[in-house]
Amino acid sequence: AKLAEEAAKAKADEANRLRLAQEAKAKLEQEAQQQLVGVGYRATVTGQLLELNLGYSHNIYMQIPPEVTAIAESVKGQPPMVTFESIDKQLVGQVAAKLRSLRPPEPYKGKGIKFKGEELRRKAGKTAAK
Repeated sequence: AKLAEEAAKAKADEANRLRLAQEAKAKLEQEAQQQLVGVGYRATVTGQLLELNLGYSHNIYMQIPPEVTAIAESVKGQPPMVTFESIDKQLVGQVAAKLRSLRPPEPYKGKGIKFKGEELRRKAGKTAAK
């Protein structure tokens, strides 16, 4: 009975240790979410390769560093989202900045790659001057 009790206690300690490790990892995890705003803009992730269709005549392939995980999600009625996650905050920012540089948001229609929640400065077109 004592042996079974010790085994149960060891199992509970191990489960508790795993839970604490997952919580600590979740706290350390850095993420950057970006929206692809534009008609026909798409993103798919295959392993560490991010394939982008950003309105150019060709697809763009971006190699993601092994420390960073990329998730591409597309919900109907909303622009596609690309999320980068890693423990290295600097590397996440660098990869996100590289993705944004491929098609920065433009001020007239707001098309391009922007961070989630980012406020863009919009300009009035030529017709507003009349």
